[in-house]
Amino acid sequence: MAEASPDYTRAEACFQKSIQGDKEVGAVVPAAQTRFYLAQVLAQRGEVERSRSLLTELCSEFRSWGITVWLQKCEQELETLSSLQ
Repeated sequence: MAEASPDYTRAEACFQKSIQGDKEVGAVVPAAQTRFYLAQVLAQRGEVERSRSLLTELCSEFRSWGITVWLQKCEQELETLSSLQ
């Protein structure tokens, strides 16, 4: 059976909808976590610079909130992106 290719456009739309919903109810940390996963999808789609920009922004936010686990995830993802170039 042939594998279907990922529908990155649909995935991004779903992530954006989730982020917007979280922001509307003031759930900024879950919105940021979803943006992390969006950054991963962007990188997989080949939008490395857009992904890097989003991850850099997220690093700053997680650092200011003192959420080290998510800060480390973002930093690791940025390292991975650096190795792609």
